[in-house]
Amino acid sequence: MNNILRSRIMNLGGFLLLAVVAALPTSGQNGKIAYTSDRDGNPEIYVMNADGSNQTRLTNGQAGDSDPAFSPDGTKIAFTSDRHASGNKEIYVMNADGSNQTRLTNSPGNNHCPAWSPDGERIAYINEYKMINVINSDGSRQKTIFQSTAPYPDLLSLDWSPDGAKIAFDQDIDPYGSFEDIFTMNTDGSDVIPITSAGDLEWFDFPAWSPDGSTIALTYSAGLDFFPYFQSVNGLDLIKLGYGRQRLLNGRRSRPDWAPDGTKIVFDDSFTSAGDIFVAGLDGLMAPVNLTNSSANDFDPSWGVLPAASLSVAGRVTTTADVGLRNATVSITDSAGIILSVMTSSLGFYAFDNVHPGEEYTISVSSKRYRFASRILQINASLTNVDFVGLE
Repeated sequence: MNNILRSRIMNLGGFLLLAVVAALPTSGQNGKIAYTSDRDGNPEIYVMNADGSNQTRLTNGQAGDSDPAFSPDGTKIAFTSDRHASGNKEIYVMNADGSNQTRLTNSPGNNHCPAWSPDGERIAYINEYKMINVINSDGSRQKTIFQSTAPYPDLLSLDWSPDGAKIAFDQDIDPYGSFEDIFTMNTDGSDVIPITSAGDLEWFDFPAWSPDGSTIALTYSAGLDFFPYFQSVNGLDLIKLGYGRQRLLNGRRSRPDWAPDGTKIVFDDSFTSAGDIFVAGLDGLMAPVNLTNSSANDFDPSWGVLPAASLSVAGRVTTTADVGLRNATVSITDSAGIILSVMTSSLGFYAFDNVHPGEEYTISVSSKRYRFASRILQINASLTNVDFVGLE
């Protein structure tokens, strides 16, 4: 983790503002894998360790829950459920331990395939297999950014690029449903560009962007395997953007997702007697490993980052003579506007716990006699010397 801080002084209307920004890593440590399983009678969301151990059920009900997607910080899971009275599929979100299951969407059509923006602020999803919508992660400000004009649109899945600039999705634009391609577009729905070129009876599905943004994994299929005189070809492919497509694995491999460190890919495999979750390396040397080994259908894997422990910010409030100020008010404000305040100790010390990594905070100090410059912090490690010196 990169903890090097860059500082700069800005003059805003006569007040000095010190901005401290920590460089963010491009990938994270591998955490748990969420997936869907019907092993208990109906589709529910499960999680397991990256080696397949500790398989744990998170949702529990008569409804169908599927399409789990870990948030970028690994603390939440978005998913699809039909648990409400209308029976149509809606987007929900819950904590990574299954608690606080909250409905985000409320629409007459079916919604599925949630995908988080890299900053964790928004979730894109597919509505009625023909529109791509975006909603804030708190359920506010839902809007449609793309609507297919194909005669028989069939949008199955999507993924957000790691830089937050684009969304990849699959779409069947043929009126007879005989081929499907992968497209990318800007997050406002503009500049829609195909990145595959399917022929007749070829389908490219389930795009998944690598953590560094250079490669898209996808499912490839060709032919009609339910007709004996057609030969069906299936595989898991990689598109190195700007360089072309290559085969990673043969077989009916579906719904790929990348390990947060970019070294492996998890996917479901319908060639087993019942679907299972597998993981494979990118160098061709690691044979696919079955993680679930169950007689049920296990599918829809999502590989989460290992959540960072909560951080702390602490420091001291002093005069220019290095005398600690007692009972000065120190306030910390997060990007959502939530404010927490503490009083300094007899020697001027203060501390805040449970600071979330990657979140932007403003810290300010107020005192009857002294004035202080505020600080904006965006951190990836605990800080112990965020000091303030008062000016009379």
